Amino acid sequence: MYDYGVSPYHIACLLPVNQQGEVLLMLRDDKPGLPYPNHWSMIGRRVEDGESVREALLREVEEETGLKLTEYFDFRTYESDKMHSHIFYGRLDLATDALTLGEGQEQRFFAPSQVGSLNLVPSLLQILPEFFASPEYVDVKA
Repeated sequence: MYDYGVSPYHIACLLPVNQQGEVLLMLRDDKPGLPYPNHWSMIGRRVEDGESVREALLREVEEETGLKLTEYFDFRTYESDKMHSHIFYGRLDLATDALTLGEGQEQRFFAPSQVGSLNLVPSLLQILPEFFASPEYVDVKA
């Protein structure tokens, strides 16, 4: 596992939703030492030293998808002893072939009914059901 050296460390992640109500996920690389290789994850990751959570979100989204994010909303922050996960969401009405694959093996949209069969990073087992059941999800997919 990676050692980020600071505990708790912060991550900033985005759940982009298209007009069909599908959420964009990224299949993580299969590299030695990478946490959760070959697992589906959210777009985004580590907040770097001297960077705000929102700055990290914008940087990570651009690095991983090529998008310059202009509109996004707070969903929730999940806190543990080791990590604080700042989760944002927004509307994304682009096909995955219009995105740049800057990290990971693949990016793909999934319907809520499909995510249960995916090999997800463990945090998504809590985050996705809560997001799909939320008024924020209802609003963003409308």
